[in-house]
Amino acid sequence: MKKLIYILLFVLPIAACNKDGANPRKYTNSLLAGNYSIEEYTSDHHGINYITNVDINTTTHILGATGNINETWYDGGSSIYSTDQSINILLSSMVISENGTWEMTIEYYYIQEGGITPYNVKTKKSGTWSFVGKTKGEFEKNERIIISVLRDYYWEEAALQYEGNYSDGQNSKVFVIKELTSSNLHLLGEWTNEGDGLFFPILYQTNYDPFRSSEKLELKLAK
Repeated sequence: MKKLIYILLFVLPIAACNKDGANPRKYTNSLLAGNYSIEEYTSDHHGINYITNVDINTTTHILGATGNINETWYDGGSSIYSTDQSINILLSSMVISENGTWEMTIEYYYIQEGGITPYNVKTKKSGTWSFVGKTKGEFEKNERIIISVLRDYYWEEAALQYEGNYSDGQNSKVFVIKELTSSNLHLLGEWTNEGDGLFFPILYQTNYDPFRSSEKLELKLAK
């Protein structure tokens, strides 16, 4: 009998963890916190502008040191404007603090089509974050986080082009934690909005306010 008890004491703690060796219900602020580099950033957005009724599609993809920003405007199904800009990443980082705050900085440069002069761009966003509780039948406690953007800045050629400030909860989205280890964090968010603009736009020009929009944002971070 004593031998059986010893076996159970050894096996049960292992069974309580998931196959990746981490128990989402035991995720803590200190485990999530860290200074991360952005390994991959993928943002897809489709919206209908409530003023012009024009469809606007924006895709941003960052992979390591390079990236791409594509924007296409449609009116009645026909493209009326399209741009596909290659960018070179100088800095892409996200700092998540144990006290429930965060800051993302992305710096890059691009060269206009047919040109030779590089244009330097810097974007910075910051705000608050917290774990989300259990949703019966869908998510366990701490398998998701809510991220709120409180401040949003965009500089081009050292000149402030755009500044946005929000109250807590005004510009917030929920992300599913796809992976959380001692060195990696993988977040995925998908939303349908009514009357909202983009949550994490890279270029300030795309920070319009569509009446209806859908977004998908995936972040892969590494310490």
